[in-house]
Amino acid sequence: MARWEVAWPNRIASVSLGVGFLALAVFGVIAGVAKAGPVFVLFLAAAGVAGLLYGFATSITLTDDRVIVRNFGLTEEVMLTDVVRVDVGYGGTSLFGRDGAKVRAFAVEKPNYAAWMGRVTRADRVKKALLDAAKIAQRPS
Repeated sequence: MARWEVAWPNRIASVSLGVGFLALAVFGVIAGVAKAGPVFVLFLAAAGVAGLLYGFATSITLTDDRVIVRNFGLTEEVMLTDVVRVDVGYGGTSLFGRDGAKVRAFAVEKPNYAAWMGRVTRADRVKKALLDAAKIAQRPS
Protein backbone atom coordinates (compact mmCIF):
# COMPACT_ATOMS: atom_id res chain seq x y z
CA MET A 1 0.00 0.00 0.00
CA ALA A 2 1.28 3.45 -0.93
CA ARG A 3 -0.09 6.80 0.16
CA TRP A 4 0.59 10.27 -1.20
CA GLU A 5 -0.53 13.42 0.54
CA VAL A 6 -0.23 17.11 -0.18
CA ALA A 7 3.42 18.19 -0.51
CA TRP A 8 4.82 19.97 2.55
CA PRO A 9 5.20 23.42 0.91
CA ASN A 10 1.58 23.26 -0.29
CA ARG A 11 0.42 22.02 3.11
CA ILE A 12 2.19 24.83 4.95
CA ALA A 13 0.73 27.42 2.56
CA SER A 14 -2.82 26.06 2.72
CA VAL A 15 -2.82 25.72 6.51
CA SER A 16 -1.36 29.21 6.92
CA LEU A 17 -3.99 30.70 4.64
CA GLY A 18 -6.72 28.63 6.27
CA VAL A 19 -5.80 29.79 9.76
CA GLY A 20 -5.49 33.37 8.48
CA PHE A 21 -8.94 33.31 6.91
CA LEU A 22 -10.46 31.79 10.04
CA ALA A 23 -8.77 34.45 12.17
CA LEU A 24 -10.15 37.20 9.93
CA ALA A 25 -13.63 35.67 10.19
CA VAL A 26 -13.42 35.50 13.99
CA PHE A 27 -12.08 39.06 14.13
CA GLY A 28 -14.97 40.16 11.91
CA VAL A 29 -17.49 38.66 14.32
CA ILE A 30 -15.76 40.09 17.41
CA ALA A 31 -15.33 43.54 15.90
CA GLY A 32 -18.94 43.67 14.82
CA VAL A 33 -18.14 43.80 11.12
CA ALA A 34 -20.37 40.76 10.68
CA LYS A 35 -23.45 42.99 10.90
CA ALA A 36 -22.32 44.84 7.80
CA GLY A 37 -21.24 41.78 5.85
CA PRO A 38 -22.23 38.39 7.27
CA VAL A 39 -21.87 36.77 3.87
CA PHE A 40 -18.28 37.97 3.66
CA VAL A 41 -17.52 36.58 7.13
CA LEU A 42 -19.06 33.24 6.11
CA PHE A 43 -16.94 33.30 2.96
CA LEU A 44 -13.79 33.86 5.01
CA ALA A 45 -14.72 31.03 7.37
CA ALA A 46 -15.45 28.67 4.46
CA ALA A 47 -12.14 29.56 2.81
CA GLY A 48 -10.35 28.89 6.10
CA VAL A 49 -11.96 25.49 6.52
CA ALA A 50 -11.20 24.62 2.87
CA GLY A 51 -7.53 25.49 3.41
CA LEU A 52 -7.32 23.25 6.46
CA LEU A 53 -9.13 20.39 4.72
CA TYR A 54 -6.84 20.66 1.69
CA GLY A 55 -3.80 20.49 3.93
CA PHE A 56 -4.91 17.56 6.07
CA ALA A 57 -7.75 15.66 4.37
CA THR A 58 -6.49 15.25 0.81
CA SER A 59 -4.60 12.14 -0.34
CA ILE A 60 -4.21 9.30 -2.83
CA THR A 61 -3.93 5.77 -1.45
CA LEU A 62 -2.97 2.82 -3.64
CA THR A 63 -4.02 -0.61 -2.34
CA ASP A 64 -3.77 -4.03 -3.97
CA ASP A 65 -7.00 -3.65 -5.91
CA ARG A 66 -8.07 0.00 -5.83
CA VAL A 67 -7.11 3.65 -5.63
CA ILE A 68 -8.70 5.64 -2.82
CA VAL A 69 -8.92 9.37 -3.49
CA ARG A 70 -9.66 11.79 -0.64
CA ASN A 71 -10.43 15.37 -1.57
CA PHE A 72 -11.30 17.73 1.28
CA GLY A 73 -12.38 14.74 3.36
CA LEU A 74 -14.68 13.22 0.71
CA THR A 75 -13.65 9.76 -0.47
CA GLU A 76 -13.92 8.12 -3.89
CA GLU A 77 -12.63 4.68 -4.82
CA VAL A 78 -11.56 3.51 -8.26
CA MET A 79 -10.86 -0.15 -8.96
CA LEU A 80 -7.46 -0.66 -10.59
CA THR A 81 -9.06 -2.93 -13.18
CA ASP A 82 -11.06 0.09 -14.40
CA VAL A 83 -8.17 2.56 -14.74
CA VAL A 84 -7.23 3.18 -18.38
CA ARG A 85 -5.40 6.51 -18.17
CA VAL A 86 -3.78 8.78 -15.59
CA ASP A 87 -2.99 12.44 -16.24
CA VAL A 88 -1.05 14.80 -13.99
CA GLY A 89 -1.09 18.57 -14.10
CA TYR A 90 -1.58 21.79 -12.21
CA GLY A 91 -5.11 20.75 -11.17
CA GLY A 92 -3.97 17.46 -9.66
CA THR A 93 -3.92 13.82 -10.72
CA SER A 94 -6.81 12.61 -12.87
CA LEU A 95 -7.81 8.95 -13.14
CA PHE A 96 -9.88 7.91 -16.15
CA GLY A 97 -12.02 4.78 -16.06
CA ARG A 98 -13.19 2.43 -18.81
CA ASP A 99 -16.66 3.94 -18.68
CA GLY A 100 -15.28 7.45 -19.22
CA ALA A 101 -15.57 8.41 -15.56
CA LYS A 102 -12.95 10.85 -14.32
CA VAL A 103 -11.79 11.16 -10.73
CA ARG A 104 -9.49 14.04 -9.86
CA ALA A 105 -7.17 13.91 -6.87
CA PHE A 106 -5.95 17.31 -5.70
CA ALA A 107 -3.25 15.86 -3.44
CA VAL A 108 -0.53 15.41 -6.07
CA GLU A 109 -0.08 18.24 -8.55
CA LYS A 110 2.48 18.90 -11.26
CA PRO A 111 3.49 22.57 -11.43
CA ASN A 112 3.19 24.24 -14.82
CA TYR A 113 6.88 25.18 -14.86
CA ALA A 114 7.83 21.50 -14.47
CA ALA A 115 5.60 20.54 -17.38
CA TRP A 116 7.01 23.34 -19.55
CA MET A 117 10.61 22.40 -18.74
CA GLY A 118 10.01 18.66 -19.07
CA ARG A 119 11.01 17.93 -15.46
CA VAL A 120 10.09 14.66 -13.80
CA THR A 121 8.28 15.38 -10.54
CA ARG A 122 6.63 13.49 -7.72
CA ALA A 123 3.39 13.63 -9.73
CA ASP A 124 5.07 11.73 -12.58
CA ARG A 125 6.28 9.06 -10.15
CA VAL A 126 2.76 8.73 -8.72
CA LYS A 127 1.36 8.44 -12.24
CA LYS A 128 3.83 5.66 -13.05
CA ALA A 129 3.02 3.79 -9.82
CA LEU A 130 -0.73 4.01 -10.51
CA LEU A 131 -0.38 2.87 -14.13
CA ASP A 132 1.96 0.00 -13.18
CA ALA A 133 -0.48 -1.17 -10.51
CA ALA A 134 -3.37 -0.94 -12.99
CA LYS A 135 -1.46 -3.03 -15.54
CA ILE A 136 -0.78 -5.71 -12.94
CA ALA A 137 -4.42 -5.72 -11.81
CA GLN A 138 -5.64 -6.00 -15.41
CA ARG A 139 -3.48 -9.01 -16.30
CA PRO A 140 -5.49 -12.14 -16.98
CA SER A 141 -4.96 -14.66 -14.20
